Amino acid sequence: MTICCARKSVPRPDLDARLNHLHRVTSRRQQWPELCIFAFDHRKQLAELVQETGRDTACIPQLKLLLLAAAEAAAQEAGLDRRSGILADGTYGQRALNAITGKGWWIGRPIELPGSRPLRLEHGNIGSQLIDWPLEQVVKCLVFYHPADPAALRAEQDALLLEVWQACNKSGHELLLEVILPESGPDKDERHYYAMLEHFYRLGIQPRLVEAAAARQRELGADRRADRTRR
Repeated sequence: MTICCARKSVPRPDLDARLNHLHRVTSRRQQWPELCIFAFDHRKQLAELVQETGRDTACIPQLKLLLLAAAEAAAQEAGLDRRSGILADGTYGQRALNAITGKGWWIGRPIELPGSRPLRLEHGNIGSQLIDWPLEQVVKCLVFYHPADPAALRAEQDALLLEVWQACNKSGHELLLEVILPESGPDKDERHYYAMLEHFYRLGIQPRLVEAAAARQRELGADRRADRTRR
């Protein structure tokens, strides 16, 4: 018995979205089955703290170097070889990023303007930024999003997220998309995260790494309730 298989012709494989996606997700040199990540990519909070205490923002980069040193010491003590990572920013943490790059750590680096809604990028055009980024640094983009947002707001954020995704594809960088329901909104049903991720995938935004902040929001809510109880 002879079995014949029809092949679908792909005249331009480089322009085929599905083939390109499969190539990206299956050809990564470094795999991370387990990670312990220390996040110190805070910018707005530290800048406000410096202002409140009358210090100079020049002290923040030094703080981030100290945090990195602590992370490295903790990873060594815990035996986390090839399982360690950080989230650090280029605004105040560039020296820390330079120090850890090339050491086999997972490195995430944020691009969003802290607290922006609609989403804005902190340092302008994403394509221009990624030219100078080492490929091992992962693009982390946080967006405050809700399925019930006004159509104009959703369209504006979708357009910028799609631009970020396409820029990462061209440069070869991985994208970590962090999605958070707006803190000011009354509806924080965690089922919205599924709807939002499904929406992004339908747009063609298919990051290998996604962080939905539902658990963290529960922790913050519990902390606030505890604070009110103590008062």
